[in-house]
Amino acid sequence: MAIQFLHNIDLNDNQLLNAKLHTTSSAPTAAEGQVYFDSASHHIKIHDGTRFLKAPRDIIIDDGGNTDVTLVSFQDFKLAEGGNTTFTVTGEASDAVRTLTIASDDTTYTLPVTAVTTPVAGSNGGSASITLTDSSGVEDPVAISGTPKEVDVTGNANAGTIQIGFPTDVTISGDLTINGGELFYHVNHTIKSTAAAANVAGKTLTIKGGDTTAGTTNNLAGGALTLAGGIGKGTGAGGSIIFQIAKAGSSGSSLNSLSNALTIAGDNGDATFANNVAITGNLTVSGTTTTVNSTVVTIKDPVIELGGGDGGAALSADDNLDKGVTFNWHNGTDAKLGFFGYDDSTGYFTFIPDATNTSEVFSGTAGVAELGGVRVPDSGLVLNSTAVTSTAVELNMLDAGTAGSTVTLADGDSMIIGDASASNQTKKVLLSDVKNYIAAGDKVTKKISGDANATSFNVTHSFSTPIVSVTILDYGDNGTGATYEQVFADVVRNNDNSVTISFATAPSASQDYLALITSFPAIS
Repeated sequence: MAIQFLHNIDLNDNQLLNAKLHTTSSAPTAAEGQVYFDSASHHIKIHDGTRFLKAPRDIIIDDGGNTDVTLVSFQDFKLAEGGNTTFTVTGEASDAVRTLTIASDDTTYTLPVTAVTTPVAGSNGGSASITLTDSSGVEDPVAISGTPKEVDVTGNANAGTIQIGFPTDVTISGDLTINGGELFYHVNHTIKSTAAAANVAGKTLTIKGGDTTAGTTNNLAGGALTLAGGIGKGTGAGGSIIFQIAKAGSSGSSLNSLSNALTIAGDNGDATFANNVAITGNLTVSGTTTTVNSTVVTIKDPVIELGGGDGGAALSADDNLDKGVTFNWHNGTDAKLGFFGYDDSTGYFTFIPDATNTSEVFSGTAGVAELGGVRVPDSGLVLNSTAVTSTAVELNMLDAGTAGSTVTLADGDSMIIGDASASNQTKKVLLSDVKNYIAAGDKVTKKISGDANATSFNVTHSFSTPIVSVTILDYGDNGTGATYEQVFADVVRNNDNSVTISFATAPSASQDYLALITSFPAIS
């Protein structure tokens, strides 16, 4: 069991011989100035009041011919300004590999240098490599080569991250080529072409994906160019991608102001163009809703196609949807939705001023259309579900739109009348019916048949007037042997609807007469 000292020990400038530091693989309870040896990483660690720090290895500096200097410090090592400092790895030319190692708390950077590949300051060419060793012991080589004006950094597939910190702005006069990996920044930065001299147009900055190179392999794609806003966390939105331009201003020497031309929002991905957009190719919109808030829409295409499949494909089956255009209007009290177009259920073109839209199927009362004219083929007009079979010539005759002509009429011919007993519906009747109706209108013919007994016969005419004339003709025996000669008998007008015809001698059973009773027209 260890002996506990409960007070400071003063050795009075004497040595502590054959002693070992506290050796453990995990940090002990810490206090400022405490020291222990980490058996896991094989480092001496000293507590600075906040954390344990690794004691640095020796740093050997070649000062240009003077004796080598060994510095041991727990503070940052800084090079003084105003001069050049060369770090040289000492050793013999016969050494296979010599290394310069720079260690931080959790990563070691080792530079192996050979006599053949040592870069020489001020000369062209030269190459070396840096091996990045992380805290888990994995080593990833990264090649460095170049001329005095160029540095090429090429990493393998497993290379670590190279961080280069600059205190102020960095100006690159030549090309900047990154052959893999990523370029990081830790504060807000702007990458731009150097400002041109006074009275000279600005320089062009081009950012593009990598080109493929010539060779024997065919059909190789170029590299993609990805522009991405920063990734947010939780409810924090990602960074937007903003394209800015400086429009031409008024004539003068003042710089014009930048303004946003295109913004791709980081919170929802919506793109907003601040100015006009011209698309010289085709435009395909695959979303569910396309909204146009402009007040004037101009379409050059003389034909607008509605209701097809993706890419204008024809429908493969009946989708049972109406096709047409809806419009909004207001009657002064309520907002209304109108529709005109093809009704899929009836197969008719329909206009509904106050329509109800149920999943693109429209219902409502058909509206009234005011047109300068309607052109339909013969027999193409339908009234109240009944097809009109009349020709245009026939319809024109009904409204006196066609001049009359001389026609020889026959009983089988027809004419159009309005039937008062059927709500004045238009009906077609035979001329023979019309002739009978006219004949029966103010005239009636009655047959008087003798029986050798009766001398008086009551005949009904139903003209509602006693002002009638009666003419009697010989009719023989029901027409047989009739002479149709007029005979005279006594006529008594009993009332407004009948007369009595009397003979002095009763006609025989084989003797008949015809009595024509005619109503007189109104007295004028």
